Amino acid sequence: MYNFVAGYVRIIIRFNGYAFLVTDEFPPFDGAEHPEYPIGVQIPPPPENLSRMTTALRIVLLIPVYLLVYVFSIWIQVVGIAFWFVAVFAGKTSPGLIDAVKFPMAFTTRAYAYWLLLTDGFPPIDD
Repeated sequence: MYNFVAGYVRIIIRFNGYAFLVTDEFPPFDGAEHPEYPIGVQIPPPPENLSRMTTALRIVLLIPVYLLVYVFSIWIQVVGIAFWFVAVFAGKTSPGLIDAVKFPMAFTTRAYAYWLLLTDGFPPIDD
């Protein structure tokens, strides 16, 4: 089940990167690690055992994470719309816009991994 959920996270993040024009390569949909693909999602191996207390308290700890994911998803949507307009009128995407969407996508990926019990560590807010 762990590998299935890890593959799901990889597929979703790769598809979002493709949909928001971070890359123009069509994403692989098999859920495996593809180091050659521009959007890399490294998921750690399954933990030996999860603490039941940490897992139970994760619901409370997810409240600020969910709020940040909500704000970052709005950020990604706004930058994604700007991406599409720049791509239509200029014929190419801007590296500045790619950098503007990398940070919220990275945090969202970490938050999904934390929410889906792929990792025990609280998602850090860094790039």
